[in-house]
Amino acid sequence: MKYIGVGWSPEFDCWDFTKEILLNELGIDASTSFDLALSPLVIDDAGKAIESGIREGLSKSWVELSHPLPLSICVMGRSKTLHHIGVVVDENHIVHSNKGMPACCSEIRELRGKYKTIKFYQYAKDNPG
Repeated sequence: MKYIGVGWSPEFDCWDFTKEILLNELGIDASTSFDLALSPLVIDDAGKAIESGIREGLSKSWVELSHPLPLSICVMGRSKTLHHIGVVVDENHIVHSNKGMPACCSEIRELRGKYKTIKFYQYAKDNPG
């Protein structure tokens, strides 16, 4: 995958990495709509924005999935607070950028052992629900 090895920096973290993929691969500009964040937020707030927006009906653009689908997003947290995000490559892998490390591809199975909460969302702008 062409995103493996992209460098992490405080100015280009996992959230920025995910936004870049969404823009390049799906044409979704997540920085200018609610679609993932209302403004440049830390990932804890972005995760809360995703969850509260879907729960409160503020955004019909993202639908929670029961299983990963290619180019859906994967939001993770070591507790109930979501603090890390990546993009699903296939049903078994995500590409993500960890603090201080270049982007990598990880098995979802391994991430389930590392994170207490893992949720998947798919962009569905015309979702009626």
